[in-house]
Amino acid sequence: MVLDQTLAECGLEGYEEIDILDPGTSDDLPGWGSPTMLVNGVDVTGQPKGDSVSCRVYPGPDRIPDPASIVTSIKSAQVHGLDA
Repeated sequence: MVLDQTLAECGLEGYEEIDILDPGTSDDLPGWGSPTMLVNGVDVTGQPKGDSVSCRVYPGPDRIPDPASIVTSIKSAQVHGLDA
């Protein structure tokens, strides 16, 4: 899986999957389309949060965020001393 590979490249293990439709989900998370990858609350592709539940389709053959975008977001957070 691309996410596992990019996390390993950045020296990280695991991630948290969140069901934005779960009533216990934090109020700041609904509005992000599915799938969305956030690093410290920022989308790895730079896209803004939407107004409602939606699906997301990314450009490219796999329809997922570009692995380089994921690595860049994580490494930027690490450089700035943030928990990725």
